Amino acid sequence: TRGEAWAQTKLGKAYVTNIEDTQLQQRGVELLRQAAEQDDAEAIYLLATVTAAGVGVEQSSVEAFIQMKRAAELGNADAQFALGTIYFDGIGTFQNEAASIDSFRRAAEGGHREAMFTAGRILLSKPDPESKAEGLAMMNRAIESGHIEATLMLATAYGRGSKGLPKDEAKAEVLLKRAAERGDPDCQMALASLYKFGDTFGPRRDEALVWLQRAADQEHAEALEILQSAGR
Repeated sequence: TRGEAWAQTKLGKAYVTNIEDTQLQQRGVELLRQAAEQDDAEAIYLLATVTAAGVGVEQSSVEAFIQMKRAAELGNADAQFALGTIYFDGIGTFQNEAASIDSFRRAAEGGHREAMFTAGRILLSKPDPESKAEGLAMMNRAIESGHIEATLMLATAYGRGSKGLPKDEAKAEVLLKRAAERGDPDCQMALASLYKFGDTFGPRRDEALVWLQRAADQEHAEALEILQSAGR
Protein backbone atom coordinates (compact mmCIF):
# COMPACT_ATOMS: atom_id res chain seq x y z
CA THR A 1 0.00 0.00 0.00
CA ARG A 2 1.00 3.60 -0.48
CA GLY A 3 1.42 4.15 3.25
CA GLU A 4 4.17 1.52 3.40
CA ALA A 5 6.54 3.27 0.97
CA TRP A 6 8.55 4.99 3.70
CA ALA A 7 9.10 1.66 5.46
CA GLN A 8 10.06 -0.08 2.22
CA THR A 9 12.56 2.69 1.53
CA LYS A 10 14.06 2.58 5.01
CA LEU A 11 14.42 -1.21 5.00
CA GLY A 12 15.58 -1.28 1.39
CA LYS A 13 18.31 1.24 2.18
CA ALA A 14 19.50 -0.85 5.13
CA TYR A 15 19.63 -3.97 2.95
CA VAL A 16 21.45 -2.52 -0.06
CA THR A 17 24.18 -1.11 2.16
CA ASN A 18 24.98 -4.59 3.53
CA ILE A 19 28.23 -5.24 1.65
CA GLU A 20 28.56 -8.83 2.87
CA ASP A 21 25.25 -10.28 1.67
CA THR A 22 24.37 -10.02 -2.03
CA GLN A 23 21.00 -11.73 -1.53
CA LEU A 24 20.09 -9.12 1.05
CA GLN A 25 21.17 -6.41 -1.39
CA GLN A 26 18.86 -7.86 -4.03
CA ARG A 27 16.00 -7.94 -1.53
CA GLY A 28 16.75 -4.31 -0.76
CA VAL A 29 16.50 -3.42 -4.44
CA GLU A 30 13.10 -5.16 -4.59
CA LEU A 31 11.86 -3.11 -1.65
CA LEU A 32 13.14 0.11 -3.20
CA ARG A 33 11.38 -0.72 -6.45
CA GLN A 34 8.12 -1.26 -4.59
CA ALA A 35 8.48 2.15 -2.96
CA ALA A 36 9.51 3.70 -6.29
CA GLU A 37 6.26 2.47 -7.83
CA GLN A 38 4.55 4.76 -5.30
CA ASP A 39 6.69 7.71 -6.45
CA ASP A 40 8.81 7.73 -3.30
CA ALA A 41 11.58 10.14 -4.35
CA GLU A 42 14.16 8.86 -1.88
CA ALA A 43 13.62 5.26 -3.00
CA ILE A 44 14.11 6.27 -6.64
CA TYR A 45 17.25 8.21 -5.72
CA LEU A 46 18.63 5.16 -3.88
CA LEU A 47 17.75 2.93 -6.83
CA ALA A 48 19.68 5.26 -9.12
CA THR A 49 22.65 5.15 -6.77
CA VAL A 50 22.79 1.34 -6.58
CA THR A 51 22.18 1.02 -10.32
CA ALA A 52 25.12 3.34 -11.03
CA ALA A 53 27.31 1.22 -8.74
CA GLY A 54 25.92 -2.18 -9.74
CA VAL A 55 24.92 -3.09 -6.17
CA GLY A 56 22.21 -5.76 -6.05
CA VAL A 57 21.37 -5.03 -9.66
CA GLU A 58 23.09 -4.97 -13.04
CA GLN A 59 25.19 -1.81 -13.44
CA SER A 60 23.80 0.69 -15.94
CA SER A 61 24.79 4.34 -16.18
CA VAL A 62 21.93 5.01 -18.59
CA GLU A 63 19.29 3.48 -16.30
CA ALA A 64 20.83 5.28 -13.33
CA PHE A 65 20.49 8.59 -15.20
CA ILE A 66 16.81 7.91 -15.97
CA GLN A 67 16.09 7.04 -12.35
CA MET A 68 18.05 9.99 -10.99
CA LYS A 69 16.20 12.37 -13.31
CA ARG A 70 12.87 11.04 -12.07
CA ALA A 71 13.88 11.42 -8.42
CA ALA A 72 15.12 14.96 -9.12
CA GLU A 73 11.84 15.87 -10.80
CA LEU A 74 10.03 14.66 -7.68
CA GLY A 75 12.02 17.18 -5.64
CA ASN A 76 14.73 15.11 -3.94
CA ALA A 77 17.63 17.51 -3.34
CA ASP A 78 20.26 14.75 -3.19
CA ALA A 79 19.04 13.50 -6.56
CA GLN A 80 19.09 17.01 -8.00
CA PHE A 81 22.70 17.39 -6.91
CA ALA A 82 23.64 13.96 -8.26
CA LEU A 83 21.85 14.71 -11.55
CA GLY A 84 23.84 17.91 -11.86
CA THR A 85 27.04 15.89 -11.53
CA ILE A 86 25.80 13.34 -14.07
CA TYR A 87 25.05 16.08 -16.61
CA PHE A 88 28.37 17.80 -15.92
CA ASP A 89 30.39 14.61 -16.43
CA GLY A 90 28.19 13.16 -19.17
CA ILE A 91 27.70 9.77 -17.48
CA GLY A 92 24.81 7.82 -18.98
CA THR A 93 23.74 10.85 -20.99
CA PHE A 94 25.21 13.66 -23.06
CA GLN A 95 27.31 16.29 -21.32
CA ASN A 96 25.14 19.32 -20.69
CA GLU A 97 26.65 22.07 -18.53
CA ALA A 98 23.54 24.27 -18.67
CA ALA A 99 21.34 21.40 -17.43
CA SER A 100 23.99 20.60 -14.82
CA ILE A 101 23.98 24.11 -13.37
CA ASP A 102 20.18 24.23 -13.45
CA SER A 103 19.99 21.00 -11.45
CA PHE A 104 22.54 22.29 -8.95
CA ARG A 105 20.43 25.44 -8.59
CA ARG A 106 17.32 23.42 -7.76
CA ALA A 107 19.23 21.40 -5.18
CA ALA A 108 20.64 24.61 -3.69
CA GLU A 109 17.13 26.02 -3.39
CA GLY A 110 16.31 22.94 -1.32
CA GLY A 111 19.19 23.72 1.04
CA HIS A 112 21.79 21.33 -0.42
CA ARG A 113 25.03 23.05 0.55
CA GLU A 114 27.30 20.90 -1.65
CA ALA A 115 25.18 22.02 -4.61
CA MET A 116 25.62 25.65 -3.54
CA PHE A 117 29.38 25.18 -3.49
CA THR A 118 29.57 23.26 -6.76
CA ALA A 119 27.34 25.68 -8.66
CA GLY A 120 29.25 28.60 -7.17
CA ARG A 121 32.59 27.16 -8.22
CA ILE A 122 31.42 26.58 -11.81
CA LEU A 123 29.75 29.97 -12.17
CA LEU A 124 32.72 31.85 -10.70
CA SER A 125 34.88 30.39 -13.46
CA LYS A 126 32.68 31.97 -16.16
CA PRO A 127 33.86 35.15 -17.88
CA ASP A 128 30.55 37.04 -17.82
CA PRO A 129 29.75 39.29 -14.84
CA GLU A 130 26.24 37.91 -14.37
CA SER A 131 27.49 34.34 -13.90
CA LYS A 132 30.27 35.51 -11.59
CA ALA A 133 27.79 37.44 -9.46
CA GLU A 134 25.53 34.40 -9.15
CA GLY A 135 28.54 32.21 -8.41
CA LEU A 136 29.68 34.55 -5.65
CA ALA A 137 26.19 34.54 -4.15
CA MET A 138 26.12 30.73 -4.24
CA MET A 139 29.53 30.49 -2.59
CA ASN A 140 28.45 32.86 0.16
CA ARG A 141 25.32 30.78 0.76
CA ALA A 142 27.48 27.68 1.06
CA ILE A 143 29.77 29.49 3.50
CA GLU A 144 26.81 30.63 5.60
CA SER A 145 25.72 26.99 5.79
CA GLY A 146 29.13 26.05 7.18
CA HIS A 147 30.84 24.68 4.05
CA ILE A 148 34.56 24.83 4.88
CA GLU A 149 35.87 24.14 1.37
CA ALA A 150 33.82 27.07 0.07
CA THR A 151 35.23 29.25 2.84
CA LEU A 152 38.80 28.33 1.98
CA MET A 153 38.28 28.71 -1.77
CA LEU A 154 36.64 32.13 -1.58
CA ALA A 155 39.10 33.41 1.03
CA THR A 156 41.98 32.28 -1.17
CA ALA A 157 40.43 34.01 -4.19
CA TYR A 158 40.14 37.28 -2.25
CA GLY A 159 43.60 36.87 -0.78
CA ARG A 160 45.17 36.42 -4.20
CA GLY A 161 42.80 38.44 -6.34
CA SER A 162 41.94 35.38 -8.45
CA LYS A 163 38.79 33.91 -10.06
CA GLY A 164 37.93 37.35 -11.38
CA LEU A 165 37.58 38.82 -7.88
CA PRO A 166 39.48 41.91 -6.72
CA LYS A 167 42.23 41.32 -4.19
CA ASP A 168 40.77 42.04 -0.76
CA GLU A 169 42.72 40.64 2.17
CA ALA A 170 40.26 42.15 4.64
CA LYS A 171 37.43 40.03 3.18
CA ALA A 172 39.68 36.99 3.23
CA GLU A 173 40.39 37.63 6.91
CA VAL A 174 36.71 37.95 7.79
CA LEU A 175 35.85 34.67 6.05
CA LEU A 176 38.70 32.71 7.60
CA LYS A 177 38.48 34.18 11.09
CA ARG A 178 34.81 33.33 11.49
CA ALA A 179 35.47 29.64 10.76
CA ALA A 180 38.80 29.65 12.63
CA GLU A 181 37.12 30.95 15.76
CA ARG A 182 34.61 28.13 15.49
CA GLY A 183 37.58 25.77 15.64
CA ASP A 184 38.21 24.65 12.07
CA PRO A 185 41.94 23.77 11.87
CA ASP A 186 42.26 24.28 8.10
CA CYS A 187 40.90 27.80 8.40
CA GLN A 188 43.14 28.44 11.41
CA MET A 189 46.13 27.40 9.28
CA ALA A 190 45.00 29.55 6.34
CA LEU A 191 44.46 32.52 8.65
CA ALA A 192 47.95 32.09 10.09
CA SER A 193 49.33 32.13 6.55
CA LEU A 194 47.37 35.27 5.70
CA TYR A 195 48.73 37.09 8.76
CA LYS A 196 52.26 35.87 8.04
CA PHE A 197 52.43 36.72 4.34
CA GLY A 198 49.55 39.10 3.60
CA ASP A 199 50.49 42.49 2.18
CA THR A 200 48.27 44.41 4.61
CA PHE A 201 49.14 42.57 7.84
CA GLY A 202 52.69 43.76 8.45
CA PRO A 203 51.89 45.21 11.91
CA ARG A 204 50.03 42.02 12.87
CA ARG A 205 52.55 39.33 11.94
CA ASP A 206 52.58 38.03 15.52
CA GLU A 207 48.96 36.90 15.16
CA ALA A 208 50.15 34.26 12.70
CA LEU A 209 51.79 32.30 15.51
CA VAL A 210 48.62 32.37 17.60
CA TRP A 211 46.54 30.73 14.88
CA LEU A 212 49.34 28.39 13.85
CA GLN A 213 49.47 27.12 17.43
CA ARG A 214 45.68 26.67 17.54
CA ALA A 215 45.83 24.59 14.38
CA ALA A 216 48.72 22.55 15.76
CA ASP A 217 46.77 21.95 18.97
CA GLN A 218 44.25 20.15 16.77
CA GLU A 219 46.96 18.00 15.19
CA HIS A 220 46.97 19.90 11.88
CA ALA A 221 49.89 18.23 10.08
CA GLU A 222 51.25 21.32 8.30
CA ALA A 223 51.02 23.49 11.41
CA LEU A 224 52.80 20.85 13.49
CA GLU A 225 55.55 20.55 10.88
CA ILE A 226 56.12 24.32 10.78
CA LEU A 227 56.31 24.60 14.57
CA GLN A 228 58.59 21.61 14.88
CA SER A 229 60.95 22.95 12.22
CA ALA A 230 61.05 26.24 14.12
CA GLY A 231 61.94 24.39 17.31
CA ARG A 232 58.69 25.24 19.09
